[in-house]
Amino acid sequence: EKATSIYETKYYIGLSAYKNGKWQWVDQTPYESTATFWKPGEPNLLFAEKCAAI
Repeated sequence: EKATSIYETKYYIGLSAYKNGKWQWVDQTPYESTATFWKPGEPNLLFAEKCAAI
């Protein structure tokens, strides 16, 4: 899903943390915490950031 602001365009990749701050994919597959696609230091606001975008 494309989201555009004045400064940047991001694409939602189907990963969210809506339930108890635990990340999961849209098909409800749990997020594998060993994944290495996060930028160093991210996610940095575990309970404030609710979706992943690129």
